[in-house]
Amino acid sequence: MDSAGVGIVGKCITACFMELWVTVFTGCGKAALCFSMCCEHSYP
Repeated sequence: MDSAGVGIVGKCITACFMELWVTVFTGCGKAALCFSMCCEHSYP
C-alpha cells in the first residue's frame, strides 16, 4: 500500500472515530438531560 492509500485509510478511520465520539457524546448528553429533567420532576 502506498502513502496515499495509507492516508485515505487513516482519514476513514479518523472519520469513523469522530462519528463514534459524536454519537457517544450526543447519547450521553440526551441521557444526562433526561436524567436531570426526571430528577426535577421527581424532586421539585
